[in-house]
Amino acid sequence: MAFKRIHVVVMDSVGIGEAPDAAQFDDFDVDTLGHIAREKGG
Repeated sequence: MAFKRIHVVVMDSVGIGEAPDAAQFDDFDVDTLGHIAREKGG
């Protein structure tokens, strides 16, 4: 099967949770994907 076109979506910096050392960088409540889903009703 050959494809004429392929689309690639890069979701850079779309966080799905905090890193173990997030508190050291005052980075808390990080869940960009979850926040977007909640705002959009998902």
